[in-house]
Amino acid sequence: MKRKLTGAAILPGLHILLLIMAGSIPLILMLQTVRQNGHWSLEPWREFVERLPDWQLVFERSLKLTGLSLLIALPVSTLLALLISRMRWLGRPILQLLVLLLVCTPSFLLTSALLVWISVQQCYESTPAAGLIHGLLLIPLMTLLITVGFSRLDPLPELAASLDLKPWLIIRHFTLPRSSRFILTAALLGGLLVITDYSVTDILAVRTFAEVMLTEYLLKGIQATPFLVALPLVVVMGGVLLTGRRLVHGSSLTHYQGAAHHPEMLTSSQAGSISGWLCSVAILAAVALLLQRLFQQTGGWQAAWETTRVFGREWFNSGLISLITAFIVAFFSLGLAWMLTRSRWPRYAVGAVTLLLLATPAPALALTIVATLNHPTPQWLMLLMPGDFDPLGWLYSGPKVIILGLVIRFLPVGILLLWPAVQRVPQALEDSARCDGAATSALWRHLYWPLCRTTMVMVGLIILIFCFSELNVTYLLRQPGYETLSTSFWGFVHTGMTREVGACCLATLISVLPPAAGLFLLLRRRLFVA
Repeated sequence: MKRKLTGAAILPGLHILLLIMAGSIPLILMLQTVRQNGHWSLEPWREFVERLPDWQLVFERSLKLTGLSLLIALPVSTLLALLISRMRWLGRPILQLLVLLLVCTPSFLLTSALLVWISVQQCYESTPAAGLIHGLLLIPLMTLLITVGFSRLDPLPELAASLDLKPWLIIRHFTLPRSSRFILTAALLGGLLVITDYSVTDILAVRTFAEVMLTEYLLKGIQATPFLVALPLVVVMGGVLLTGRRLVHGSSLTHYQGAAHHPEMLTSSQAGSISGWLCSVAILAAVALLLQRLFQQTGGWQAAWETTRVFGREWFNSGLISLITAFIVAFFSLGLAWMLTRSRWPRYAVGAVTLLLLATPAPALALTIVATLNHPTPQWLMLLMPGDFDPLGWLYSGPKVIILGLVIRFLPVGILLLWPAVQRVPQALEDSARCDGAATSALWRHLYWPLCRTTMVMVGLIILIFCFSELNVTYLLRQPGYETLSTSFWGFVHTGMTREVGACCLATLISVLPPAAGLFLLLRRRLFVA
């Protein structure tokens, strides 16, 4: 009996411990705005209020950049999502594969390819140029998000309307109005990614709030400003979760499984077929030309392949860090998603932590981890450790701190992705297991893990791909001797399109192709019509 009680407590306890550790990062960041050098002070708030005119200009530029990006990405993404999930034409699997491959392609590789065509010198400090690049980068991801929304629509109204209306009228009067919530959610998430990213704006020297946040820390060591600047994001992220609630939550998900099980809901038209083929050919040609020009500018494919041997250590570090992070996030996200869905009091804690982490910009998250760990270990904690073991020093050395930062950043993503999978498990099965005496850990092991195994693998592949191209956290947490492909790329790209830039891009592209293929096989029957 003692062994059962111990086993039942350890697994949920680990989930609670990770939740507390992840949730403490936004709280520490908040505390830094009122406590400086061991004393309570509102000086950061006074400085922030005094600089409001400067911040107003930064926010206006950030909003212009975000608006331009969405203006470019939203119409194209909606069209591609319609061709993928609502039109029946012969080459649809080709377009599906192209979009998914672009989603999985590292963002810095696409950024490098676009910067080859867009002269950095001519576009220096150009908000439209940065908005164009961000808009093109958003198209694949927003296409996938809108496709998820389309796959959740009840097909019966469209099926009934198809008896009298033409396909484009069905899309105009039924599909788009009923999916407006999903499209708005994709737009909000896309805008959040743009407004918190500094990888493009730093290269083009466009002063957005994420770029200012980075430079203020690197040049002035200011760590309180990131939270004050990020306060509006809490409101934005709350809107994302509220508008996207039906995307991941709702009784409609239990009644039908999406478009893959209702091929009769798809419309077939000559215009749709022509548009689909034109989009497929255009995307394939654009990607081929961009990659060819990129590697041509960096010395050629052969030179890039030969140079990848120089980055063997960085390649290994990226793979190891990404694999460990993906496993941890996929493993713990299921239990936390269960707490968010089926538990009583923990659901509020999980929801609050998820919201705070999503609303915390990646640079601010990394800076808070640095500020927390870059201190001597408290004496009371050292007394609890065996020998002279220093827990904070051990955690801050090597790749462990990068893994910690990536786990905290991508944990809310894993929770939201596994939330629908947990909801689809019938409540009656859990009630029956409870009546037989099953504890929480037994429910996870024998009920939720087997039923959600495929979704957990899918989440692991998604996090694996994200980690390979992640830069905003990895760059600030990297340690000497533990560089990754993304941080190496970031160091070389500021000196021009060298062979090293091409090698980092080629190595990352090779690394993400296997998980991208696995993700396509798992998603095709869930989001796309076979």
